[in-house]
Amino acid sequence: MTDSRWSDAVAHAHAAGLLALTTHIDISDLSADLITVCEITDAVRNFVLRSEDRIEPYQALWAKTDPRPNALTSDQIQVLEAITRTTADAHLRVRALDLISLNSAGATRIAQTITMIDALSDAVTTADLDARLYGDIQRAFTVAKQFRAATDAAAARLDGAILTRLHRSENATEALNLGRLLRLARRAASDGAAIADTLIRVAHDPGAYIYTEEASQWLRISGDSNAADDRLIDVVESLRVEAEEFLRRPTPERVHHARHNVELAMDTLTRVPSGARDARGLSSLSADLNVLGRRAHRATVSLMRASTVALPDLRTVRASFLDAVSDQPGELAIAVFLHGVPLIDYEKFLVDATTRVHNRLIPFDVARVTIDPSGRIVNRSDHRNTEPVYDIPRNIWNAMMDAHTLHIVSVVNQLLAPQWAELSATQVIPLAEFVRSAHDSPLVPPHHDLMVAKALYYGFSGDFVTAAQLAAPEIEAIVRHHLGDAGAKTSVIGRTGMETENGLSSLVGHRMMVPVFTSDVAFAIRALFCGDGGANLRNDVAHGLLDEVTTSSARCFYAWWLLWRLVDAPFSNPELDHLAHENRVPAHPQTE
Repeated sequence: MTDSRWSDAVAHAHAAGLLALTTHIDISDLSADLITVCEITDAVRNFVLRSEDRIEPYQALWAKTDPRPNALTSDQIQVLEAITRTTADAHLRVRALDLISLNSAGATRIAQTITMIDALSDAVTTADLDARLYGDIQRAFTVAKQFRAATDAAAARLDGAILTRLHRSENATEALNLGRLLRLARRAASDGAAIADTLIRVAHDPGAYIYTEEASQWLRISGDSNAADDRLIDVVESLRVEAEEFLRRPTPERVHHARHNVELAMDTLTRVPSGARDARGLSSLSADLNVLGRRAHRATVSLMRASTVALPDLRTVRASFLDAVSDQPGELAIAVFLHGVPLIDYEKFLVDATTRVHNRLIPFDVARVTIDPSGRIVNRSDHRNTEPVYDIPRNIWNAMMDAHTLHIVSVVNQLLAPQWAELSATQVIPLAEFVRSAHDSPLVPPHHDLMVAKALYYGFSGDFVTAAQLAAPEIEAIVRHHLGDAGAKTSVIGRTGMETENGLSSLVGHRMMVPVFTSDVAFAIRALFCGDGGANLRNDVAHGLLDEVTTSSARCFYAWWLLWRLVDAPFSNPELDHLAHENRVPAHPQTE
């Protein structure tokens, strides 16, 4: 029973318009009771709802000052009881009733829950529906599932109110939202066909496919899979036709819409069984959509405009390096070329990228798509994917890859390429010399001397694409060999007993990568050869994707230079496991 003190306070607050949101209103001059009412009302409105949580469905927005939703005091409950009898705000009334129920137990709680659900049924019938009431509906369905038979009648009344509102609604978005709420709660299955008819009736452009797709799901629930497949195919065809229309008069915006439509169509088509497609003579529809997607991607490439990024001015440094190369005898000139430009300082690079990300105007990473000239998507990042890359937050790793690309272009074009031109014009290094260097290097695995030497020889001769094609698998062999010597598992054994070597992308993710090679070298290999969102040179080599356009690209040059630098530098595996090393030595000597 509500104390008259709180009934009077809530009545006064209502009369003064204080049951509306008062967060930005100065209430300091009000009486203590009115302030309490205002504070509780605002707190209740601001509680964060997690409708699927049966134990603690509400969380206080301001944990230090707001009431605890699951542990309200007697006075706070009395304020809420008075609010439920006074307010015209349907959402506030339903939420207050739910909180009162949540702070009760036994039969009392069930009775109060039924009262809350019935109040929500009334709100669905008469109130303007918004996101808050949709959340209340989800909460009511969760509670009804929790109490089952005790609340079945009240839940059925809520179903009826929602269905009546849905079928009478001329608001397409409202009908769609109500239909989704029922479907996700697995309610009203027997009304599936009628719901589908209503959704198709209220559907309108643009975005009609959303309603048709929802209708399809209801038809499947009702048991009419054939009609459900028909509706999905209608969606696919509608998106395809619209995409083709966009591509007839391509502009950047229209091509973007075409790509989006094709992706939606392909995603929707995956929900139509292949047998259903074949029965309708649509066996080639998936291939047709792929072709249309390629057209859209090629149009995207054709409409792109070059974006110029100012490179750091390294002319002064370049002049000093060229002087050093030209003034030194052969071996010293090569040493300047290989070691005069340091590898990226990984720790500093990480700090700089983290700072850039945190200082961004937009605090999240946007989705990015990389398209090759043929219209093929070769890389896609999803801002919803927050899985770390090599233990680095994905958005920071993406920032590092952007900076890495700029670094390679700057260093190769302004420093390394001019030095190579000077070296190759004044030095002659035969293949045998590269073989000797590879043989003498502790980095190069046994029996890889010649292949590493050929990679270095072709690069020094100016054939950087061939050098890169040889460098990628040799880098993989180097990583596998030294990780294996450190006791790392570098292969997997299948159910048939066949042993398969792990690829470079898997190897560089091993926890021993940094202890064996240092953080700077590990980053250089990951970013250039297989890093997510990076140059991914190993993938292009493995799948034959290097072509004439990439022959002189900075990344091929840098891959060749990096391999030569690593071969020329001192190396000792600090994590060498002698037992693991001995186990990898062949039982009989091998010959070249």
